[in-house]
Amino acid sequence: MITHFHIENFKSLADFDLPPKGQELAGFTCLIGMNGAGKTTLLQAFDLTASLMVGRVEEWFRWRDWGPDDVRTRLHGPARNDIRVVVGARLANGIEVAWDATLSLDMMRCLREAITVGGTDVLRLQEDGSLWVANDDLDGKTFDSVPFEFGGSVLSTLRLDSYHYALREMKEMLLGLHSLELLSPQQIRRSSRESEDIGPGGEMLAGFISLLTDEQRADLKQKLQKIYPQVKDLQIQHKQYGWKGLLVTEQSMAGHPVTEAHINDGFLRVLAMLSQAYTKHRILLLDEIENGINPAVAEELMDFLVSLTSDDRQVIVTTHSPVILNYLDDEVAKAGIILLYKSPDGRTHSRRYFDIQENAKKLRALGPGEVFLDTSIEALVDRIVKEEAQPLTAA
Repeated sequence: MITHFHIENFKSLADFDLPPKGQELAGFTCLIGMNGAGKTTLLQAFDLTASLMVGRVEEWFRWRDWGPDDVRTRLHGPARNDIRVVVGARLANGIEVAWDATLSLDMMRCLREAITVGGTDVLRLQEDGSLWVANDDLDGKTFDSVPFEFGGSVLSTLRLDSYHYALREMKEMLLGLHSLELLSPQQIRRSSRESEDIGPGGEMLAGFISLLTDEQRADLKQKLQKIYPQVKDLQIQHKQYGWKGLLVTEQSMAGHPVTEAHINDGFLRVLAMLSQAYTKHRILLLDEIENGINPAVAEELMDFLVSLTSDDRQVIVTTHSPVILNYLDDEVAKAGIILLYKSPDGRTHSRRYFDIQENAKKLRALGPGEVFLDTSIEALVDRIVKEEAQPLTAA
């Protein structure tokens, strides 16, 4: 699982840590904060990290119709032309691993990379192009220059079967990072061909569900009925030339199914989220999960998302809804609710919400969402920023 995420020079994430240094990322993390604090930006940063591992950085920019100038941090001082990402992780065997990479925004590949296992290097890519890679015995192989073309991380193309196991583990972990911050009912309504994923916007959902086993599809229907008891059946419509569509039958429809064109937005978003139980994604990112979803189904949805977490599976969501927060157990809330806020210079920072003394005190009597309602985020951020500026003023 990812224990720490650090990024530099990505929009407002000029020099950013999640969670704050010295703490570990929880299995379930909920990002809160004012509009423009950097919540969606952080999900985008995670998604960019996954694109480094698959070697599709240029495609990632094209999908969003962005260029380098759209992501560079615009603060005082000279503009940087690179993005640095550092990911700390704990493998299944308990070993601590760290990946430190610097992406050139001109070349769209990493100029420098290092992977350490328990403090020992197992990979080093230097800016001069030289590469050193260790095997499981920590013997090294040196290349004066990387003997192949690559985009993103050198790990995206390097054959890892003969090198240190931690390289494979780290790559697989970050390849399993999946962001649904672009999830859109309009995209979900599209017909699609068979697919092993639902796509960035959910546009391949029908094709993904069509590949589920009978047992998985029955389980998905059961999960859906727990949230929407009126659902009678969920089927795949087989169209011409291999295209797939969704068909949903409700109890009140006298056996007449409706297509995805007439299914409401909230239902489609929930279905896309539930589908993630059957993917290989190890880190799932969801933006503003309350969008289009009736508060009456929020509790079941939150229970489902928290249930997805395990030693090797994490969920990170953003929300503005106190209803969503109120369905978290106190211990999950303490570990996982993180406030994002900006300092006057435009930089995004993070702090565990219930590490703030006044909020921790309120949590003894109120639910997490009630604490959120009882606290002015604007006033809280003002106090935090003033407290953090005091040592600088005294100096």
